[in-house]
Amino acid sequence: MSARRFGRVFIRRAATLLTAAACLAAVTIAASADEVRLPNGIVLNGTVLPIGGPNERTSRQADRDNPSEAFLLVDDGVRRYIVPNRRVEFERRDELSGVPQFEFQRSRRSRSRTPDLIGSATFEPFSEFGKRTVTLTTSRGPVAIVQEITRLRPDYAIVEGVTHEWTQGFDTRLIPADRLQQLLRLSSNPKLLDDRKAIVRFYIDAEMYSEASRELQQVIADFPDEAAWGQSQVEILAEQNARRGMREVLRRQAAGQHALALEIARKAPPDSVSADVFNQAQEIVDGYTRAAERAERALLLLEQYESELESPLASQVRPLRLAVRDELFVENVDRLDPFLRAEVDAQLTPSEKLALAYSAWIVGPTYADLNLTVALNLWQARFLVSEHLRTDRDAIRRGRLATQIRELEGVTIERMAELLERLPSTWDGFRPEPGVPHEYAIESNQREQAAYAVTLPLEYHPQHRYPLIVALHRSGQSLEETLRWWAGDEEAPGYAMRRGCIVIAPEFAEPGAAEYDYSIQAHQRVLAAISDARKKFSVDSDRIYIAGHEIGGDACFDIAIAHPDLFAGAAPFLARPDRFVLRTWQNAIALPWYIVAGERDRDTLDKNATLVNNLGKRGANLIYCEYKARGFESYHEELPALFDWMELHRRRPLSDVKDGWEAAVMRPSENSFYWLTIDQMPERVFKPINWEQPRSVPQAMSVNAKVTLGNTLHLRHPGSRATVWLSPEFMSFETRFLANVNGRERLREIVQPSIEVMLEDFRQRGDRERLYWAKLEF
Repeated sequence: MSARRFGRVFIRRAATLLTAAACLAAVTIAASADEVRLPNGIVLNGTVLPIGGPNERTSRQADRDNPSEAFLLVDDGVRRYIVPNRRVEFERRDELSGVPQFEFQRSRRSRSRTPDLIGSATFEPFSEFGKRTVTLTTSRGPVAIVQEITRLRPDYAIVEGVTHEWTQGFDTRLIPADRLQQLLRLSSNPKLLDDRKAIVRFYIDAEMYSEASRELQQVIADFPDEAAWGQSQVEILAEQNARRGMREVLRRQAAGQHALALEIARKAPPDSVSADVFNQAQEIVDGYTRAAERAERALLLLEQYESELESPLASQVRPLRLAVRDELFVENVDRLDPFLRAEVDAQLTPSEKLALAYSAWIVGPTYADLNLTVALNLWQARFLVSEHLRTDRDAIRRGRLATQIRELEGVTIERMAELLERLPSTWDGFRPEPGVPHEYAIESNQREQAAYAVTLPLEYHPQHRYPLIVALHRSGQSLEETLRWWAGDEEAPGYAMRRGCIVIAPEFAEPGAAEYDYSIQAHQRVLAAISDARKKFSVDSDRIYIAGHEIGGDACFDIAIAHPDLFAGAAPFLARPDRFVLRTWQNAIALPWYIVAGERDRDTLDKNATLVNNLGKRGANLIYCEYKARGFESYHEELPALFDWMELHRRRPLSDVKDGWEAAVMRPSENSFYWLTIDQMPERVFKPINWEQPRSVPQAMSVNAKVTLGNTLHLRHPGSRATVWLSPEFMSFETRFLANVNGRERLREIVQPSIEVMLEDFRQRGDRERLYWAKLEF
């Protein structure tokens, strides 16, 4: 049987099972799901089916061109994940120990047909009997559909239409805990021990440990003969709850939420968890204690050694000590390691010890210096750099400042790179409190007024580096509403706030826009917002993720494909890619994708299928997530999995692309990739395109570059001028550099790094993680 036909049969059989004849309420055990581990580390659980393509057309094409099954479909009951069938680890699980599931008596059914396409809808809460009314917005007016839960598992619930034919699933965690308890009681017999045990296991599998503990205690009270079993479950429950707590501690630590991490770690009960868990918690508490003690000791020593200096020198280092005191943080105490180790070195003078401390604070322990004059110069360089970055409109003054920095003794290009990486934000404007949205007015590249709003995460600290989510709104949604969807707010922190992510929502579209226009202005507004956020806040530029809903999803596709070197991943929701995206998609083969859609949302799958098929068959890191029998929704329930995915991805380093990259360009905004900027694009990219006449649409132009052995650059581009930005990450400043541009040798010499170039590029982009040391113009 072909992959295409097999896929249709599989889905049809699954639907038949879900709409089987009515049954009485019962507790059963479902088989465990298969497991698929992707190359990026993500694990998907569900029923696995090899397929030739994302939809019927691409599967039919695969059957004709290549009999191999290029994709895997993983059905977890609620959604279908489609992933490339490359380098995956697949484990089929046939054991019947499975998971508990509760089935409900079904009502009499009506045979009314649900609309094939489901637009926006409103959902009433479930009643204590597991029923709710969903009101769909259709072209003929609102349609009310009564649904009821027919199957309940720890991971998902199945709901079926009472008034209409409509079966769908959703994650169990979306049901409020009190309503879930009522439903479990409704579908079980409280006098049957096996049913009561199944409820306990249900809660444990759902990681609802408080509810599991309450139910377990009640079972022990109602069935005294099961006290031994109950005690064993109490121990298992305590251990699993503690391990989840430890995972949360580690996640909060990674998010820079150290106060909360310490609070959770301190609560690990020594008497009811394993020694491993308790020792891990205690080690975390001890680590915070040691960091606080080292910070206190360092400040004491700085003051002591300062008192031993001559008066003029002591007055010079006193402001440095106060600055270190203000900037000292649990994550940067290790900058003072050389200084703390030097305490017992009797051969070092107080001046040399202070030099170690103050130089390491600016450029890190590797480039620390024993010369106090050099240390003072590094602090002077930091001050001058800050002035340089604040000087937006006076190029002459910036040039003088850069010259002053370059002439300071001990300020090398290597140390300047380290200084910029650790430089606190030079922006001294208003910074909002975590969870409180705030909007900033900015200028795009064309001096056009633009805006974006931002929400900062819990315990925001300028010394911690944060991932950045660029959230593009759907039509009719405000920037604040977009931020609230991703981050929550001060009263109810959402996923981004808890996971330690900064979220910005750029105003990329024209007011009231119902469709994305694929304009250059949209790109400029988003890129300007990213640059501005990097300058104002502590952003990790290797962890910038772009996402969006509906027209924001379309923009997400377009901007990510046009600028793949900016992002660590892209997550379009409810998107329908078109125009430039379908002609330049190969730009983003190396960019990780997480695409979310609903099966009954317009023609979303067919619009995505060609792109997903092309990317997947060429080795892209890609997940296509389709919610079964669901339409135009926000799919907020996908956020936990999406944030897990983001944690696994970083921006592709320049060292990974030195062996060669290629891009397709069709617009003036597509003029910068990795280390190349095309300064003068061909005239044809400025001409408007009539997309109503596909044959008149011009072909994309190609750009490609690589750095080969022998420190040689090979570059081809369609412009008349270009700038190549150089970094030791992919070339050497120690040997002669050869540049071959458009088939002509343009350079054969040793390139000298430039502090001026590094500073000016950093001022414009604010990218601490990708600094360029020199540039060549051809």
